[in-house]
Amino acid sequence: MPITLPRATTSLPAFPFNDWRLQEGLVLYAPLWHEKLNKSPFPSQDFYHHSGIITGATWGSQGRTFDGDDLITCGNVLDFTTESFTLGAWIYITSLADRRWIVNKARAGQWGYSLWVYTDGSLYISTYQPGVSQDTNSAAGTIVINTWYFVVGTRSGAVGKVYINGSDATSVSGTHVNPDTNTELLTIGREANVLARFPMLGIIGEVWIYNRALSQAEIQFIYLATK
Repeated sequence: MPITLPRATTSLPAFPFNDWRLQEGLVLYAPLWHEKLNKSPFPSQDFYHHSGIITGATWGSQGRTFDGDDLITCGNVLDFTTESFTLGAWIYITSLADRRWIVNKARAGQWGYSLWVYTDGSLYISTYQPGVSQDTNSAAGTIVINTWYFVVGTRSGAVGKVYINGSDATSVSGTHVNPDTNTELLTIGREANVLARFPMLGIIGEVWIYNRALSQAEIQFIYLATK
């Protein structure tokens, strides 16, 4: 039987969502469901117009479908080190047999940062330096397959938080250290380097990246505006 997806959007919201407060610090916005992004490369819908290059991920009215070896690369951009930041996305995962990386500019255990889901259904935001990492995560089972979620990870100084559907879902809070600078590509859907680990299986509908840590009220606003 075909999967019935509960989330559908038909028009691109005013940039972004007709609320000037959410323009502050927005450095990447990619509504992957929108027809404007049904091409490769596509321009991100923000002031920076990052170029998104598609490898395999197929377009649909809900977003891009990733089948286990697909990804979107956006260049060597947004190399956050000392800055606060926010990573957010609408996701629909169809298998948790492996870790599912959503947004990252990292090589795990070496450098950078990532937003991802573990095999036990916990949502993580991680920062990396050579040989070490810091993780903040939700409880196991907070993400299940075949369900839409709006997932967000924030980092502000040493403090990380994760949010699911607008609510703070942080269960374990790591003490975050500045991610090591790196030249990895910013990617959606898996690692971009030769390791090509942790591929997404399912749909990614929209992606947001901010160069500041959004408040819970702002995150809930985006969730309610886009669900």
